[in-house]
Amino acid sequence: MIKTAYRIYSIEVEEGHIKFSNGIVFNSITTSKHLKGCKRCAVIAATLGPEVDMQIRAAQTLDLAAALELDKAANIKIERVMDELQQSLPGKKIRRYSPGFGDLGLEVQKDMLTLAGVKGFISVSGSFMLEPQKSVTALVGLY
Repeated sequence: MIKTAYRIYSIEVEEGHIKFSNGIVFNSITTSKHLKGCKRCAVIAATLGPEVDMQIRAAQTLDLAAALELDKAANIKIERVMDELQQSLPGKKIRRYSPGFGDLGLEVQKDMLTLAGVKGFISVSGSFMLEPQKSVTALVGLY
């Protein structure tokens, strides 16, 4: 089942730092450059849910080619969900920016989920990977 969440924050952007109005700070040169000029930021999250992960794992035991096609389709679907969520945000926006891009490390994933207001439908593994696997978080700068 597809689930999404987002919250919008006032932000202060300085070289190498993004401070959210709730006090969370991300230290990232590339992200601060990306968000330069933005006064607000939406933190968005989406998942296709655990059912998709189970379907892909089941297909891997039966037909690897079919599993790869299912995985590919799920990747396309989660990107479309994120596109739609981003488009629904108010005002002028810049392209989204996710942990793992540039120097914004995956270790911010827990803060991303907190900032987005995710309530239990996405979690973070010990290696900072999102679970379910077909889940994404991102920052969207707003002017």
